[in-house]
Amino acid sequence: WQAPSSSRAWKADTVLIGARRRPFRLEFISLVDLDGPGQQAAAVDDVTLEDCSPVTATEKDSEVSCNFERDTCGWHSGHLTDAHWRRIQSRGPGYDHTTGQGYFLLLDPTDPPARGPGAHLLSQLQAPAADQECLSFWYHLHGPQIGTLRLAVRREGEAETVLWSRSGTHGNGWHEAWATLHHQAGSGAKYQLLFQGLRDGYHGTMALDDVAMRPGPCWASRRCSFEDSACGFSSSGQGLWTRQTNATGHASWGPRTDHTTETAQGGI
Repeated sequence: WQAPSSSRAWKADTVLIGARRRPFRLEFISLVDLDGPGQQAAAVDDVTLEDCSPVTATEKDSEVSCNFERDTCGWHSGHLTDAHWRRIQSRGPGYDHTTGQGYFLLLDPTDPPARGPGAHLLSQLQAPAADQECLSFWYHLHGPQIGTLRLAVRREGEAETVLWSRSGTHGNGWHEAWATLHHQAGSGAKYQLLFQGLRDGYHGTMALDDVAMRPGPCWASRRCSFEDSACGFSSSGQGLWTRQTNATGHASWGPRTDHTTETAQGGI
């Protein structure tokens, strides 16, 4: 959490801390420019810690599907690093994916450290709704030091499994991604989803919006530019269809540029 702006009036705010399996400590850190003009100060009052366990949380507060227009739907930042995902409103038309003027989650590029351990965005523990579930989401990766965005799943009693990953800049726009979750039939084991942002520096925008979960496997999209993935399409038989770019100039077959971007970096 970070105070959005300065004000002479008291402001109330609520931060979802999430479940903690180990003892933890909360810190309020204030950066005040003592040499600045006028009187400057920071103050806090009436801090309360309330029980937000899954027993008392509502279904709406712990669901995976979320467009972040009202709140974060139970998605919360991990406590292992100083970098955080923040819910913010768009600063210009078309920036938010849902409405063009609404809210989305942004990995704050000003948070230390710019490099090193990634910022974790965690869902609440979920019970499988089917043997297979499809998670879709929109992501924004743009900038020379953007790093890597990963999606992983944690299951009770199992190691963390990476479901999806993208690295480097993908243009100044939103892209849709999918991942199919496979659950062991009849086990009843709960799971937790995790987005991890690993930055290479301060210059870049990493954001998420419109996360959605539905029963059943992910299907192939009706429209696909093949810029980021195969969109669920797969080859049968000997696997003659392959997704490629000519970014290195050494593609064995195919055109030198793609149709979407008309560049060698485009996917076909």
